[in-house]
Amino acid sequence: MAEGEKRPFPQLPATVWWGLRDKFKRSIPNAVTETFLAVELNVQPAAAKFYLTELKRLGLLDDDGKPRDVAKKWRMDDTYREASDEMLHAAYPRELIDAAPPSDGDREKAVRWFMTVGDLGEGAARNKAATYFMIGASEPPDEAPRARTAGSERPRRAASDAPPSSRREPGKLPVEKQQLPPLNVNVQIHISADANNEQIESIFANMKKYLT
Repeated sequence: MAEGEKRPFPQLPATVWWGLRDKFKRSIPNAVTETFLAVELNVQPAAAKFYLTELKRLGLLDDDGKPRDVAKKWRMDDTYREASDEMLHAAYPRELIDAAPPSDGDREKAVRWFMTVGDLGEGAARNKAATYFMIGASEPPDEAPRARTAGSERPRRAASDAPPSSRREPGKLPVEKQQLPPLNVNVQIHISADANNEQIESIFANMKKYLT
């Protein structure tokens, strides 16, 4: 790292961290690729590329995407704490670990540290702190959290007995629809530097949903 350059710190959503561990518990792949993450974790290709870089930064994977020895300990419940401690000390300076130990749960102190040392905005610092405490968790959850499916929480309207087009007021004749010329739309997407992983993934998912 060049002198004066800010040290990058990992940032991963919980669904990726625990979802990948769930896959590793079943079987450790020979290598983790962008395609593997996109297919197995159901994320957008652009997001998978970002996550792969972060997993390498944590030391879970080597430069070729092959799981390191720490990944074998990470997947097992009885050696999870040992593996998480190893990755925590490899990814973060002792100063942060001493100032805001994950066991203390003082997230605000960690946020202030990332804002000061990383020169980050509050939103980005909170994302970094969330990853820091997730990695430093002493015990894995009983079940990996699942990503919400788009539209899964939206209630559907009850269907009426007849389609709207077939219902009209008495005495009114249907009006013939005018044929409109084809419409071409050019879309530019601007993503904030402070956007977190789930927001980036949601942007790409909505682009595909509404533009196809």
